[in-house]
Amino acid sequence: MARKRVHYIARGEDFAVLVEKAFGSGRDSCVKRTALASGRQMGEGGGIEGPEHLIGPRTIDALAEAIKKTRDEEKQTPDEAADVVIVDSQALAFTGKEQGRNYSFARRLQGLTRPGGRLAIIVTGENLFENYTKLWRDGVEVCDHCTSPDDLCSAVDRVLKQWEWIRQAGRVQRLSWPAPLQVSGIRWDFRLSPFGEVSGDLLDVASGPDGQFRFCLADVSGHGEDVALWGVTLPGPLHEALKEGRNVHDIVARIHEWICGVRGSGEKFVTAFVGGLDPSTGALSWTSAAHPHALLVRSKGGIEELESLTFAPGTVGGLALERVVASASMVCGDRLVVISDGITDACPELRGSQDQRGYMYGHSRLERFVQENRRLDPGELCTRLLADVVEHRAGAPQDDDMIVLVIEFRGTTERPDPVGETPTSEH
Repeated sequence: MARKRVHYIARGEDFAVLVEKAFGSGRDSCVKRTALASGRQMGEGGGIEGPEHLIGPRTIDALAEAIKKTRDEEKQTPDEAADVVIVDSQALAFTGKEQGRNYSFARRLQGLTRPGGRLAIIVTGENLFENYTKLWRDGVEVCDHCTSPDDLCSAVDRVLKQWEWIRQAGRVQRLSWPAPLQVSGIRWDFRLSPFGEVSGDLLDVASGPDGQFRFCLADVSGHGEDVALWGVTLPGPLHEALKEGRNVHDIVARIHEWICGVRGSGEKFVTAFVGGLDPSTGALSWTSAAHPHALLVRSKGGIEELESLTFAPGTVGGLALERVVASASMVCGDRLVVISDGITDACPELRGSQDQRGYMYGHSRLERFVQENRRLDPGELCTRLLADVVEHRAGAPQDDDMIVLVIEFRGTTERPDPVGETPTSEH
């Protein structure tokens, strides 16, 4: 087990004593305490005004500095040492207008994980479990009712073992990402910015036996261990379906069957955009299962939104998804842009606003950016789009995976007439 660098935030001395007893004398750990900023101090710093001795922006800033200083002092790699932050639930706000602080707290702590390894966050105390719901959704590990040093040690060890498993899963996943695939008549590229060690955003491409260029961009719901498991197991059946040259709907149906077979309905789901492009004619067939709108960018101007056509795989149990496939025709220079919701949902953190969030990046800004940069090659367009999202966040940490795929058709020069872009139901 890696050496533990334990940082903690305590409102009461009883909790501080508990942490010190658990880790203070251990040879495999070092312990640092970060003081809480008062509500008055947070207000002066442009943060939320609220009750004294609750976690605020200045507390997080102090914690970030303490983590960085400890890492620099010990000069250990993530393989040799693991950062753990333990937070007393009494230092969190769960009621009234202060509840919005929790989102900021979780989001900013997660931002401390980059670079240099995963940050395990443990919230402990006597509050009701539903109080932690928002934190849980944002990837914070919740360990309720840790009342003894042994309880706390066990919770930390459990989180660190999970962390190591996820890191190993990340190494496996990176081997499954698409290798460069040269297809005459098509230029394509993608960029991925994962939120954690394992990405819940998945991409695969293949050239089928009929010569079509098939692709699938999928987004697994949630974060954490389940995403890690799916991130390394789903690519296998997905790639097989693409290589076999299946109809685009059949590929989505294959994902749905896999989910229902592994976990059942309702516990987890995947959104997906699947397409097949004929590199000689520009004929595009596609389906979207509850996925963010893709953009069909015309070379002579104009952008068309390719909207969702069916339910997300995994959300309707053993029921078959409706067989809905749409078609479009692409001419030389036309582009298809497919993203995950980590791009459109990205937003800055506005200290001083009640809900702590600014405006999302959104589809309108995405369309405007793509239109203004339509002449860039696919790879450069992907790179600049992610940079524009980072600029929009205005220093707020990333809190979801982000991926963008750009496919440019370089074949025929004239658009076939008529253009068949009406979704059709297959029975």
